[in-house]
Amino acid sequence: MKTFIKVIMAGLVLWGNTLLMHSQDIAYCEYFIDNDPGYGSGNALSFTADTLVTITAQINISSLQPGLHRLVMRCRDVSGHWSQPQTRIFNIVVPDPQSSQLVMAEYWTGADPGPGNGTSLPITADSVVVVQPSFVPATGMRNLSVRFRSNTGIWSLPATRSYQAVTPEPHAGGLTALEYYFDTNMGGKQILSLPSTTGVDTSILLNTTSLITGMHYLNFVVTDDVGKTSQTSVRWFRTVPSEASDSIVQLAIYLDDTLHMDNPVVKKVIVPASVFNDTLRINLSQPAGDYSIYTAGITQSGRYGFPSTIKNYTACAVLPQADFAIDSTVYVNLPFKVRNTTQYGDTNTTYLWSYKEGVNEFTSGKYEPIFVLGSLDTFNIQLIAKNASKCADTVVHAVTTNEVSGCLGDFVFDNEGRTFNFYNVSVASTGTRWDFGDGTLSDLRNTSHTFKVDGQYRVCMTNYESTNRCIKRVCKDIVVGPVKCKSVFSYTVDTNNANTILFSDQSQDMEEYLWDFGDGWTSKQQHPTHTYSQAGTYRVCHAIKSAALGCYQQSCQDITVGTPASEPFKAFFVYYVDHASKRVYLSNNSSPAADVYYWTFGDGSYESTEDAEHQYTQNGAYEVCLQVANSQTKQSDRYCETVLVGDTLCRITASFSSFVDSANRVIFVNQSKGTNLKYFWNFGDGTTSTAFQPQHTYAQGGKYLVSLSVGDASCFDYTSAYVEVGTVPCKASYTYQYQATTGEVSFYNQSTGSNNAYFWNFGDGNYSFDANPTHVYGQQGSYRVSLTVTNTINGCQDMQTQLVQVGNADCKALFSFFVDSAQRTVRFSNISTGSYSNLLWSFGDGKFSVQTNPSHRYVAAGYFKVGLTIMNTTNGCTDYHEELVLVSNSIDDCEADFSYVPQSGTRTVKFYDQSQGNLIGYLWNFGDGTYVSDQHPTHTFNTSGYKNVCLLVVNQNYQTNIKCKPVVVNPENKRLCRADFSYVVDSLTREAYFTDVSYGSPDGWKWSFGDGQTDNTQHPTHTYAKAGYYLVGLTVTNTAEACTSKVYKLINVASVGRLKAGFAYDRQQFNQKAGGYPVDFIGAGLGDQARLKWTFGDTINGVPSTDTTTNTPTHIYQKEGKYYVCYEVSDPVTQQKDSVCQWVQTSPNVMVTTTSLNNQITVFPNPFTDALNIRYRIENPGVIEITLYDLQGKLITTLVRSYKETGQYTLIWDGSNLPRGTYLLRTRFKQQIISQNLVVRQ
Repeated sequence: MKTFIKVIMAGLVLWGNTLLMHSQDIAYCEYFIDNDPGYGSGNALSFTADTLVTITAQINISSLQPGLHRLVMRCRDVSGHWSQPQTRIFNIVVPDPQSSQLVMAEYWTGADPGPGNGTSLPITADSVVVVQPSFVPATGMRNLSVRFRSNTGIWSLPATRSYQAVTPEPHAGGLTALEYYFDTNMGGKQILSLPSTTGVDTSILLNTTSLITGMHYLNFVVTDDVGKTSQTSVRWFRTVPSEASDSIVQLAIYLDDTLHMDNPVVKKVIVPASVFNDTLRINLSQPAGDYSIYTAGITQSGRYGFPSTIKNYTACAVLPQADFAIDSTVYVNLPFKVRNTTQYGDTNTTYLWSYKEGVNEFTSGKYEPIFVLGSLDTFNIQLIAKNASKCADTVVHAVTTNEVSGCLGDFVFDNEGRTFNFYNVSVASTGTRWDFGDGTLSDLRNTSHTFKVDGQYRVCMTNYESTNRCIKRVCKDIVVGPVKCKSVFSYTVDTNNANTILFSDQSQDMEEYLWDFGDGWTSKQQHPTHTYSQAGTYRVCHAIKSAALGCYQQSCQDITVGTPASEPFKAFFVYYVDHASKRVYLSNNSSPAADVYYWTFGDGSYESTEDAEHQYTQNGAYEVCLQVANSQTKQSDRYCETVLVGDTLCRITASFSSFVDSANRVIFVNQSKGTNLKYFWNFGDGTTSTAFQPQHTYAQGGKYLVSLSVGDASCFDYTSAYVEVGTVPCKASYTYQYQATTGEVSFYNQSTGSNNAYFWNFGDGNYSFDANPTHVYGQQGSYRVSLTVTNTINGCQDMQTQLVQVGNADCKALFSFFVDSAQRTVRFSNISTGSYSNLLWSFGDGKFSVQTNPSHRYVAAGYFKVGLTIMNTTNGCTDYHEELVLVSNSIDDCEADFSYVPQSGTRTVKFYDQSQGNLIGYLWNFGDGTYVSDQHPTHTFNTSGYKNVCLLVVNQNYQTNIKCKPVVVNPENKRLCRADFSYVVDSLTREAYFTDVSYGSPDGWKWSFGDGQTDNTQHPTHTYAKAGYYLVGLTVTNTAEACTSKVYKLINVASVGRLKAGFAYDRQQFNQKAGGYPVDFIGAGLGDQARLKWTFGDTINGVPSTDTTTNTPTHIYQKEGKYYVCYEVSDPVTQQKDSVCQWVQTSPNVMVTTTSLNNQITVFPNPFTDALNIRYRIENPGVIEITLYDLQGKLITTLVRSYKETGQYTLIWDGSNLPRGTYLLRTRFKQQIISQNLVVRQ
């Protein structure tokens, strides 16, 4: 027995004789055998749909009994309508067990010719025999016989069927005569001749004037054109007397009542007969249900005519009001989407759209379909909305197509679940690029994409048409899956003040709100009111958060406040990348008022055209910026985007946003792209996290630089952004414009807040205090320019630093990194641009690398300054980039740092602590013998120039860290110069390449390479004889300004990297005022020199003279002689330490010493718990002062302040009441100050 039957079903699915659905609208098909299980409960059938529905299936019938069975198939369209069932009857028989296959079949008529002598019949692969006789049988009764032979040679018994062959009668083409009479009056029979074209559906007017009033019946027969006559038919009718004055004057409309013609009992409406040819809208006010509507004429005498059915209808409890809109221009042959605006629909409402184009009709059952109209014409698009109660409404709108012209760009989309179909509504495409917002891309003109995770995505399409250089980029926010929360807000203008805006949150079920008004001010109210200081256009952002729903969302709008003096001035561009050729096409979309353009392409090159094309030489991620300005109004703006060139790049993108609540808690929303990622957050206050979406509470308000690095095993990405916690009353910001013809750079201050002081550092040794300065650089290249703004009234200060490209930058150092917190491993990616031949990484722990993209494992967690130097030895281009990298956490570490602002026209400088870590103390050494312990001190120097200022900080675990850097004092004094250089070392050849990067336009250079060799060129190259560490010095001179400066750096030549110390010194002649022999020391080192200590080699009573507060001390020896000086650097986090010692000979002199200072102090024990012994010696009479400070700079007590004669003194001080901690003991005697740390353990 065959256990399967094959079913093939092709064509359109029909409901009766009405087309129910096109094949592309079928959603589901099923079958059942014998018993109907109910709609939707049958066995599903798979099918293909193109122009026809074709279903091919093998159905298992092994469980069925032999005999006749019924196979039923049906389909359902996307609107939920089922087709009429299609039924096939089949028979299951039990074959001869010895006969496994039919091999022959034959038939005959009349007498049996014998087995094998009949007419052969074909047998299909499924053993189906179709009998199609090829002869024309004679008329009359005949027999047809069939028999079969198996592969065993056995013939079956004949199967015989009788049939009658007849000669077909001619077909009638029409009616020729009508014979009729009324009632029983056969004698009055009338015969009417009919035209030869009369069909069976014909109206004939008969004369009834001879009949009396009352009921009658009509008897009639018809004759066709072949002479056949029909049977007699009877129709009843009523005659009434004709009254000329009793004409129909009204119409009665009523429901479901044909019996009470003269007095209907069901609801009726009486209307004038004049509405006969009009459209009539009436309210029948019926309960929901199915009804038939009837109408009858009413004469002047009040008699009702015979009722006629005009419509079957369903009364609806709720009637949908179908309607739709099209929000965009409809172009010929381009897709467009209709927006369904039907009211009173529900989830069960179905929609049927249709329109005709020529003879073709197009339909759709989607809620909001996408159509394409293929000709220039006006089309009527119809929408039928029907609810579950079969209540329907219809609307038709005319849509006119337009020719495609201009630079057109847009897209539309629809979706089924997480799968979205995107359609390009743009001019003909040379190229298209889709970015789906989840890290995936597509280059197809029309495409589909399945999102893996629910959420909100920003989908962008870029379309490029090369003929007209048309580049269009369109981005739309789409929501995948259920939306937990959505940021929605509106605003109105205060009627009394045009600069006051009333904002209204329109979100639902939210708990927290954060508004950013775009002018530096924020609010956490739900419905805030904000007054702007001046008219203009502001970008307002509205963020909402719900802990209960577990969601966060933000939206932004550009709003215009008051009456701005001019239109908003904005820079913007769109671009298209031809990845195969690495060519990028850029189209300026900035404000029309812009007339100056400056493009930088992220590879060191630039252009000054309105639109641009740029050819890259290698794949990569490039930051492309467009700076625009108006040459008359001096308005300026800058816009940058990261452009990916090439499709083999890492597709991981680091991105985040944040929400700040009222308790200084920040909720970070991870918006990175990629899968199976690791995360490392640095919150900018010394704390970190590896969570996907962490929350962090800051100890105090302020502006924090938060960074996020994300990565997998193959690649990674890094991003950072400032997060404002609490109110930040001032914010530094600027743009700039480079004039290629003059080499002039104009800087435009765009800071917010009530700032009244500005300090610009142009990165080339020049400075300005103007709000909007102009500067001419000596040569093209990249410069790190910083703007510091200050409000001297409330003390607010902020700084912004940018990399400013001036013309062509032949090389630019830059890198990103990813921190593996668990392994304390950092992976670095060199993203430098330009041409360079050598590079050198310094990892901040004394280690180095010359690899392009190194990975480095640190021995401990903490802060490390990582630097990358690149150099082109052919053209001399060199650049250096440095980042402070926090590895894992900062629990045991801290990092000292500071910024400063000189006061114009004075030698006074304001310092701002910017250290990181949980700090409890500060100590500043200004390099002129002055120390303070304030966090943000102000200091007045005695002279102008560059000063080496050091800041020592202490954290809660009593770890210390020191930062020393040059500070410019009175920068308006043009007689300033500062020596500096960069270098790279070829480890194989031991060749070092040095580049002078000094400030102040020096014209003389003197190099000492640390191996006894020197050089007087500006950018020398030196080959060392052997590996090792060398202290390299550079002295520069500006002859015209009579300015000289010196710098030392310790370099590693092909040695194993580690923390390393080195120092140099300059001897001065005996100084009577200073009271001895001054020696200027300059410390240098490799690695994180968190702590340093000088031991100067002159001791009194066995106690050495020391200094731990600067790397450039000046020490005054009391006697001429030779001293063994040691310089020690250490890193308590990595437990590394190194020291270097050498003999130092003071300068001989012939002057007589009149005064000397040789006071030394010994403190023990240290640490101590109660009694502290202080022993000191005075060799020359004078006033000595010994004071004790805490690490916040607060004076605890003065132990000694008196005049002392020469001699040795001992002081025992009771410190038992002193709280546990670290303190600073300071001894001042004449010109010398000695500071020591004291530790109290209770």
